[in-house]
Amino acid sequence: MKKITQLIQTFSPNEINSLRKYYAINSRQDSILRNKLFEIVVENNPKSDKEAAEKLGTKTGAAFSMLKKRFYQDALKILFWGEGSKRFKSKFYESRYRVRMMIMEADILLDRQLITSAREVLVKAERIADKYELTEELLLLKDLKQTRRGLSRTLPKYHQLTKDKITHINDIKDKILAFDYHRQITMPNIYNANKDLTYIEKSKEANILLKELVDRNPNANILSSYLKSQIVYYHLTSDYMECLNVALQYAELIRTSPAVHSKDAMGSAGLYLSNINLQIYNFSESIKYANDYMHYFYNGSPNQEALHENLFVCYLMLKDYSNAYKQIEIVSKFKIVKPGNLIFSRWVFYRANLDFAQKNFNEALELLQKQTMLTKDKSGYWVGYKILEMLCIIELKNYDWLEYRTETFRKLLSKVKTKNVARPKIILHLLKALIKENYNFETVTKKNKMEIRLLSDAIGDYRWDPDGYEIIRFDTWWMEKLKKPVRKN
Repeated sequence: MKKITQLIQTFSPNEINSLRKYYAINSRQDSILRNKLFEIVVENNPKSDKEAAEKLGTKTGAAFSMLKKRFYQDALKILFWGEGSKRFKSKFYESRYRVRMMIMEADILLDRQLITSAREVLVKAERIADKYELTEELLLLKDLKQTRRGLSRTLPKYHQLTKDKITHINDIKDKILAFDYHRQITMPNIYNANKDLTYIEKSKEANILLKELVDRNPNANILSSYLKSQIVYYHLTSDYMECLNVALQYAELIRTSPAVHSKDAMGSAGLYLSNINLQIYNFSESIKYANDYMHYFYNGSPNQEALHENLFVCYLMLKDYSNAYKQIEIVSKFKIVKPGNLIFSRWVFYRANLDFAQKNFNEALELLQKQTMLTKDKSGYWVGYKILEMLCIIELKNYDWLEYRTETFRKLLSKVKTKNVARPKIILHLLKALIKENYNFETVTKKNKMEIRLLSDAIGDYRWDPDGYEIIRFDTWWMEKLKKPVRKN
């Protein structure tokens, strides 16, 4: 019964009424029993077959199992007939549904020898399928035309349908390859705070293959996969100006092409643009895209959480602490943020960075010490956690703690083999030098000009990633301390 009750719970009031009307015009005994079972499910939500059978006045067994099966099929038919435009996330999915319905309508008309009417339906269906690049449905349309007598009419038309079917099969193959190439390089990188160097070459190879597909096939879905994969590659190589150009092309494609336009796709375009503007330190633009595209995602979704993350970092960098705190408040109400999970711990980490920026160093350190989930991300947020912890220790002048913390940080970095930790290694070097020079920032700066320059120039492996774990930029903090140095004695 679980499968049935779960399905009926998704029914709207109109769908429930439609199923009741369907049973009202069917007076057969088995339809009457299915109607009774339906009312029992609606009113009592039975948890087991035994409970439902008892309320129906029968016993469980083969007959009851067949009754359930037929009722489930009836319920699905109502959904099939009743689906409307409001049920679909985009015109693409609505059009795909309409075309599939029209193919079945034409098939029924052909069975009744209504060839002219069937042809008219198929012409309309093909027009919609062409507009939305529904390659799988176009294949079914051409196959129906070719296999049903009276539709292909002449031998040349029959041969043309064969050629069209082969073209559609090749289109489907290219789409499958395009999706596969794209997913191969995106799925492992979605939640990493650091960039895995091994995926850069994989991304480059996949983009070459996708470019070959795009060059031979103008399908919008293939172009979409190619542009998204290019965005990933340019992100991995930190070429963000080129990344921005591609993201703008992608946003325009999603906006103008019916085949790929949807709320989710529009949201992803905005997320890309917000992310990239964050990476080029164009914080105002990143905020604009995040706010403009937020509504394309459902409330409390992981994508909305990602946009709020961008907003938090941007407001923090702009010293707009009030709006930064608002992002923490909003996300804390999301169902995906639960005490003990990684997302929750990450936002605790963000709150600690906000406290640090506002010079609430004790509060920042206390927040860091309350959570442990970030320890699982050894090369990402755990690195950021350790850096922020050491900055708090310096600000609070708990100097006795620092030497031990730098040593544990050194051991942590030594275990990272496939990630870029060039910046953390310089940070470690400067902190150890700071201990050695009795916390004299000026002396350490004079002796380590090259290292300070590498952090401040932030080029190549030493680039500061605002979407990474080093939210409080170390070199900026260092230069502020240089103006007001902390001395141990």
